[in-house]
Amino acid sequence: MVSARQIFRTAVLAAFRVNVELDSRAVDRLRCGPVIVVANHVSLLDGVLIALASPVPLMFGVDPDYARHSRIAMAGMRALSRMGFGDVVPLDQHSPFSVRTLSQRLLRGEAVMVFPEGAIGTGPAPLPERPGVAWLSERTGAPIVYVQIRGAEQSRLFAKAGKHWWPAITLVFGRHLEPVR
Repeated sequence: MVSARQIFRTAVLAAFRVNVELDSRAVDRLRCGPVIVVANHVSLLDGVLIALASPVPLMFGVDPDYARHSRIAMAGMRALSRMGFGDVVPLDQHSPFSVRTLSQRLLRGEAVMVFPEGAIGTGPAPLPERPGVAWLSERTGAPIVYVQIRGAEQSRLFAKAGKHWWPAITLVFGRHLEPVR
């Protein structure tokens, strides 16, 4: 029997023209223990689409301004959390508590998701990564699974420099790396 959650997931991904490609090794890694999911960050939709496409619920580390001050974002994150798509923790660079929360989730065998670039880019070329992902992987022993987002950077509605109103988007849950040592 198809659940309301599955119907919602399928409808939203179809509405945003999202094609999801899941590498079997990445799916196995996601389902069997702690893992850090990382992706390029190209639009305001990225986190929502990854939450809906992921085969497991994720704990998302998000910008504190976005998580605490945007009423629309707060309502959307709360709704996705209640539907079982994951939780959110604001990543405040001036407070270690958020990183501790991510670390604790990993040590409990759960999956977390962060955008290692720390900001939304203006095109497909990635921004320089910040050191937080390597530190989390080293501290917890969690491997890293990469998600590549293609097409969302073209959205006029959700990206910084988009040229298309409703571009096709592809999410590729791909290769995974063992913990940084």
